[in-house]
Amino acid sequence: MGKILVAAQKERGRDVIYLVNSDGSDPVFITNGSVPSASPGGRNITYIIPEHADNTGSIWIMDLRTKQAKRLYGLNVCYPRWSPDGRHIAFEYVAYKRSGIYLMDTNGNNVLELVSDARNPAWSPDGKYIAYSNGYDIYSMNINNKQTRRLTNTRELKEKFPAWSQDGRYIAFITQGQDTDNIEIIDLKSNKKKVLAQCMCSHISWTGNGMILYEYRSDRLTNTQIAVIDPATKTTRTITVCDKDLWWPEWVK
Repeated sequence: MGKILVAAQKERGRDVIYLVNSDGSDPVFITNGSVPSASPGGRNITYIIPEHADNTGSIWIMDLRTKQAKRLYGLNVCYPRWSPDGRHIAFEYVAYKRSGIYLMDTNGNNVLELVSDARNPAWSPDGKYIAYSNGYDIYSMNINNKQTRRLTNTRELKEKFPAWSQDGRYIAFITQGQDTDNIEIIDLKSNKKKVLAQCMCSHISWTGNGMILYEYRSDRLTNTQIAVIDPATKTTRTITVCDKDLWWPEWVK
């Protein structure tokens, strides 16, 4: 049975991180923080200690076995993502209404900018590419030669938060409309897109068996919970039911 990292909000408004089973059972408190990401193998996690309303702050790292944590990098940063080989962390830097995607070693050293005016980094399974959002569209970039490929071209909807399938063939992402958001998927071989579901969500993550985790609530008055969707059949299933808002589901590989 796999594990899922989720962020939740306590009564006093402080973000916390839990680790739950893939069916939503046995939640275990991990630490204060938000925007969690697990290293390959799941021994370590990175997360954000928010310092601003937009969830930017500093990146922290924790060993889940020892529960030892330390501040890793920065201010005004968000969305740390582990590389598939566990050697690097991509993250988003936001300041003065501009953003960029940066790369660093897992000890916080050797920080370099990968691409400017970009947000929401997502690694390809082979570690050669990073998908990201820029303006209204989704792009991918070869890390070695910096060549980019535009994956979507939509002016009406803002497309964001790409997530690469574990076989490397698909990228799921969120389209932000005026009244609701959609989860969409693009086939990187055919460039065909399809809508999977409507949602009010800000993050998606692929599971080990090819499902997609996302945030879900039936209306704006209910608590946000975590659900899973099958991209092939579009069937959905809610996997958490609790009295707290839950968000940012992240599969632990």
